[in-house]
Amino acid sequence: ALPNDADRIAAERAFAKAIQHDQTRSFPLAIEEFDKALAYWKSVNDRHWTALTHYALAQTLRRSRNAKKAEENFLETLKIQLEEPDWRIRAAALNDYGFSKTGENDNEKAINLLNEALSLFREHEDRRGQASSLNNLAITYGRMGDFRKALTLTQEALPLREAENFQSGVNNLLNTIGQIQDRLGSPYEALENFEKAL
Repeated sequence: ALPNDADRIAAERAFAKAIQHDQTRSFPLAIEEFDKALAYWKSVNDRHWTALTHYALAQTLRRSRNAKKAEENFLETLKIQLEEPDWRIRAAALNDYGFSKTGENDNEKAINLLNEALSLFREHEDRRGQASSLNNLAITYGRMGDFRKALTLTQEALPLREAENFQSGVNNLLNTIGQIQDRLGSPYEALENFEKAL
């Protein structure tokens, strides 16, 4: 045992409590616990936990409709120089931050962030992450009115979801593909995909 073990355990517990509060949508309590944990991780210069806590806090802030603070924490996550084993924290932050930018209609920024996330997921052969980034890119292009690009991206994501055996993700993509096909004037193809999703 080391002298600061008790402080480290307290920080880990604060992080765990924050996640629980977030899951019950008790956002102010979650934010308070994340802040406690963050103070400790920063004091001992633990880059892994500092990045992870900023990322989790950003997600909570986004869900609590505090876009400005969420962005600050996404950016803090991305500033931290992480070791290679922590690549997933960076990829997930890029993906979620990019999707936030889609919601703000900052499409160019969204596309850049989502493509960077997609590159990292591809580099590490993470099919679930690739499917998520492709889906988020499809939503972005769809909001821009580029339905053909959106269709290509969702069709690229579909086999990745299937390979992961993620049925609800497959069904969501089939519905999205159907909606896009309907918009593009292919109602019969759309119907086929809607029926597959049932």
